[in-house]
Amino acid sequence: SGDTASKQKLSWSAWLYLTFTFTFVLKCMCMFSNMMGQVSPIPQVAKFRMRGSTGEADAAPFISMLYGSLQWSFYGCFAFTVTGKSGFLVLVYSNVFGCLLGSYYVYGFLVNCKSERSLHRLSIYYRLVSVFVLMQIIAIMSFETNSALFFVGLASSICGMMGACSLLTTLPQVIETQCSASINMPLLVTGLISGSLWLICGIVLHDIWILGPNIVGLLLQSFAVAAVLYFPRHANTKATMQGAQDLLPRFHGQPSMQKKAYLSDEESALVPGPDVVGKTPQTGTGCQEYGALEQHQQVRHHKLQQQSCGETGGT
Repeated sequence: SGDTASKQKLSWSAWLYLTFTFTFVLKCMCMFSNMMGQVSPIPQVAKFRMRGSTGEADAAPFISMLYGSLQWSFYGCFAFTVTGKSGFLVLVYSNVFGCLLGSYYVYGFLVNCKSERSLHRLSIYYRLVSVFVLMQIIAIMSFETNSALFFVGLASSICGMMGACSLLTTLPQVIETQCSASINMPLLVTGLISGSLWLICGIVLHDIWILGPNIVGLLLQSFAVAAVLYFPRHANTKATMQGAQDLLPRFHGQPSMQKKAYLSDEESALVPGPDVVGKTPQTGTGCQEYGALEQHQQVRHHKLQQQSCGETGGT
């Protein structure tokens, strides 16, 4: 019997072949991609602290990571309580790290954010999260246990799509400024890799709850990739300065035109118009204009002196 038992022992190659199947390796890669996505914003948040400002960044990816990790952890605990299957605890193990890091990211953004627009958007994200939490509380209190579990699982799947949507919250700003610096590149790259792996996992497992959110997520992330490829990461400072120079003559010229309406004909001739202000006398015509202005000022000063002398002589 001992010889039979020894013959039934598997070799190392057979054990590795049976253990490290394609599905097992794929699941490990999916979990590893999740961890990479959770760790990727650390350098960005460190820059926030060094600069004391968040710049053009938006808090949506950080809020999405924090709430998504909390949501999946809650779903794992709830499913384990209802079904008794320990396999659901994997959701808790893989998202606890995201809960801690997400809290750190949101805190780091909130402390260093100086933009009123970003803070206003952050308050909107708080309200949306509160609505999702309130809906699940009502569902758990109102529905049966299995129905409530289904509703919580549906909310968790929606959270997966919210992560991709969070990268597009600044798309109007990107189009307006012609600069894609506000799009979070580390989360975009890790999101594409993670979404692709989870999509393959959903195909292998024939799970619609994995397939659906990742298809939508990859579609939304493709728009973010297109924006990054089309718009530069740095603003075109040359074009911005040129635009400011174009606006400068009009800005200074309008008060001069308003002054002319309240001055006499002689005095209005001394006030430079919008074509003169803001220009440097580099050509001969410019020098002639400035010379004419100086001559008019001397004539006006001479007339004022004559008037003052006449008034003194009359008294």
